[in-house]
Amino acid sequence: WGWLLGPVGMLLSVPLTIIVKIALEQTTGGQSIAVLLSDLNKR
Repeated sequence: WGWLLGPVGMLLSVPLTIIVKIALEQTTGGQSIAVLLSDLNKR
């Protein structure tokens, strides 16, 4: 996120990634991508 939004993106990278992951989990096509962002130890 830093290259996209600069220093502010570096501060917001964790919340933005979590928002993207939650959005992907809610769509049928995005669930396979959300797995890549998830914690593998939990599964």
